[in-house]
Amino acid sequence: MEVRQVDGGFIINFSSGFQYDYFGVFGISLSSPVSRDRLIGVLESLRGIFRIQFLNADSIVSWRHVASAALKALRSFKCGRNISHSIEMELLLYCSGERQIKDALRVSGLGEFVKDFVLAVFGSSESEVYNGLKRFLDSCLEAKLNINVLSNRSMDHFKHLMKLFNVSEDELKSVSKRGLSSWDALEYILIERGCALEVYK
Repeated sequence: MEVRQVDGGFIINFSSGFQYDYFGVFGISLSSPVSRDRLIGVLESLRGIFRIQFLNADSIVSWRHVASAALKALRSFKCGRNISHSIEMELLLYCSGERQIKDALRVSGLGEFVKDFVLAVFGSSESEVYNGLKRFLDSCLEAKLNINVLSNRSMDHFKHLMKLFNVSEDELKSVSKRGLSSWDALEYILIERGCALEVYK
């Protein structure tokens, strides 16, 4: 797996013979909050060989969290063990660690109004990922790339993630004993939630 930081995010080359070997994860900020329905309308207007998903930035601990979920989603389709019918929704399931789509939407889906969010793009080449990103930005002129959306390290965000994913202090302390910082321990736990989903399918 190769990872490259680019403007506003990261592009990952999984090189594993998946349907989509390239994946981009980008932080997006809007000049002012817009409705979820409007963003979904923009998404539905985009047609290409790439696939795009929106993720609630408040449910993401890091870009690695999203990349790990993408890898598991691609693997589930390759092995015929996918829960959903689309790679976009499968990504949401693994990011949230939830088996039910309604629960995944509650955890990692967009809220009613959105200002900052994560844009995930699947493509069979790096140029396809860029094409998906460009077409979205061209269709939503108030959207700007903002890599800081992928690296929110505020204490409020930390506490929100702990509550959202029902991570106990004991669980966090147990993982932290391995020499990890609190943030790294939380990232490990959330990525492991996706691994657990893979096991329980």
